[in-house]
Amino acid sequence: MKKLILYLSIIATPIVNAQKTTDYTLSQAVNVGCSSGVADLGKKISVEKTDASAKFTLSNLSCSKTYEGDLKVDFGSGAVGYFDGKQKKGIIIDGQVISLFNNDGSKYQVVVAGHEDKKQAKTLTAEEQQAKYQGTFDGFEAMLAKAKKDAEMAKMAANTLPVPNLNLQDEYGVAGLYYFSELVSISSTNREIDGKSAKAVYLHLDQSDNTLKAYITDTKFDKFYFDGARMIKAFKSGNLNALGLMSADNMNSVKVLRSSLSKLEDGLYMVNYSYWFGTKNGCSEPERRGGTQAELDNQTKRYVLLGKDQKRMEYLLSHISELEELAGQRAVSYCKFTDALRAAEKPMPAASAMNTGTLKTEATTLTKQWAQGRWQQEVQYAFITGSDWNILRNSFGVIIGRNISGIAVMKDKDGTCRWEEIALRQDYNGSTYGKTYFSWESTLIVPVDCSNAMKYK
Repeated sequence: MKKLILYLSIIATPIVNAQKTTDYTLSQAVNVGCSSGVADLGKKISVEKTDASAKFTLSNLSCSKTYEGDLKVDFGSGAVGYFDGKQKKGIIIDGQVISLFNNDGSKYQVVVAGHEDKKQAKTLTAEEQQAKYQGTFDGFEAMLAKAKKDAEMAKMAANTLPVPNLNLQDEYGVAGLYYFSELVSISSTNREIDGKSAKAVYLHLDQSDNTLKAYITDTKFDKFYFDGARMIKAFKSGNLNALGLMSADNMNSVKVLRSSLSKLEDGLYMVNYSYWFGTKNGCSEPERRGGTQAELDNQTKRYVLLGKDQKRMEYLLSHISELEELAGQRAVSYCKFTDALRAAEKPMPAASAMNTGTLKTEATTLTKQWAQGRWQQEVQYAFITGSDWNILRNSFGVIIGRNISGIAVMKDKDGTCRWEEIALRQDYNGSTYGKTYFSWESTLIVPVDCSNAMKYK
């Protein structure tokens, strides 16, 4: 009985692991690729397939060359293509028929056709096969890009870390297991996780050091920070809107988490990696940033989500317009929130006694001239805040000019009023001060209520 069991195990192993090789005869001889001579021509091609790829070997009596068809593409009606991206050569298998094609730098072209049966091979032509698959070749680049992505995802799926098994809590309900909308890669100096992929992280808002931690494993985590000290202050005062944007530590191990996280709704974030949303024209219009529409259409780039509810993410990614509307609304609301914080933090200065007559008029005229073509906002007016002219001297103590500070008041396209610190200057020639000109802007633009902004106009 023991001998029988041993015998069965010996004959079973090769059957399970064996990969079928199919030989085809080509309709005409082609260059095998070993050399450029006439002797290099051959009419035999052998194909060894797996579920996701195929090796194909051209050969003659003296040599052979193997190509790695690791990009699998559906050619329709049961025909399947395998392409070697490095050597720009591929095959299409349709039943017993094979077509060998390449890229000559400008187009994809069938070079020769073949068949498992030698007699049938003689009846096939490259022209007929080219016409048959031309429609697929027209969109082949996009299909290859998708095939590359699919191959990458299959490789990542085979090397995925288990989800973290944690039970952390925070008083804001942020803590929990969050799934990525697709597998993401890890690059780390830690050998245990380097080169692997993750399908989920455990988020925990750690109030002790003001960070949002994303646990890749039970002990290894990436960090996110509040978007500036102003946001930490707002959060500590009880305003959860401060969690709207968390900025990543650029040393994060999970590649996509080197970007920031934008909160879309409770338990759901957009990872600002391939695409994300900001605003333009103040806070009035949402603006998608990142890749192009063509990349989105061809799925060469995607929105990446991180959320507790996988079904919710699947729904949004299959209804892109709803996802974009949600992300856009969130970007606008977060912009308005940060504007309000800045306005409360830095009130607009008052006009000084110098804000009279010619100087006030000059400030407005010169600011409007300076802003032309430079500022997106429309300048309403400018006023003087400096109590007097400030004398400017060079390193030898010689007077070279004088300046005075002021405020430029402007409106964004959404009607929001804003202000910015400016300065006017006059140069000194040794006896008199010259013409006034616009000399400086702070570039720090602060929102302000319009009724307050216009009181010195």
